[in-house]
Amino acid sequence: MVSPIHNNHAATRAPATLPIRRFSNEATYRPPRSFFMSQLRVFPRSPECRTLSARVIPPPAEGRSIMVPLISLAALLSPQEAKQGTSVPRPVESTDLAELTDLYLRSYHPEADRLDAEKAAGRISRIFAGTHGTPIPQASLAIVNAVGQITAAILVTDRHVGSATPGTAYIAELFTHPDHRRQGLAEDLLRHAMHVLHTLGHRTVAVTVHSTNSAAMALYLSRDFRRLTQRAGVD
Repeated sequence: MVSPIHNNHAATRAPATLPIRRFSNEATYRPPRSFFMSQLRVFPRSPECRTLSARVIPPPAEGRSIMVPLISLAALLSPQEAKQGTSVPRPVESTDLAELTDLYLRSYHPEADRLDAEKAAGRISRIFAGTHGTPIPQASLAIVNAVGQITAAILVTDRHVGSATPGTAYIAELFTHPDHRRQGLAEDLLRHAMHVLHTLGHRTVAVTVHSTNSAAMALYLSRDFRRLTQRAGVD
């Protein structure tokens, strides 16, 4: 996610079914299952976080309707023009795990306690381990400052498991240190990652953001991301 980058869904009491208004269409959403496509999920099988802000959002209880706080976006990939004066990121390395965990925690929970730190470590470790899709090291990038400290990072995975062709690239995380926001670091990372993904043969990239994260929404919309509907598909 980057600076944490940011629909109101009307809920009814219908058993295990939630009507969701997407633009002008009504779609029926069944909470216990996948939200869209075969690869990207809003409600996972385990009550782990799948949001940019690392908040835990457990699956709804059987027969209950809830307000869905997440929005799924996707963009078609194409060559990205480099801008003069922009930051040049480097690939994320396995040795960055501890530093990325600390940066992730500072980005979303500046006053975090030990429990939050453990959750952050688990989140980043699972991405590195491939729990959220096969990591794409060429597109998982970090920007460092003059003394080599990571100030922003993007972690990207491939959700097309078991296929020889590139699937839908998924932005698992994009985040920036609070002291380095509003410097265009997130946009630089996103542009570089999208360009790399295009050169690797990926056709689409997707991301899930929290509905209240207006900064994230603005960033992705500026890069031609569009909202996915339940029937939409990306190959």
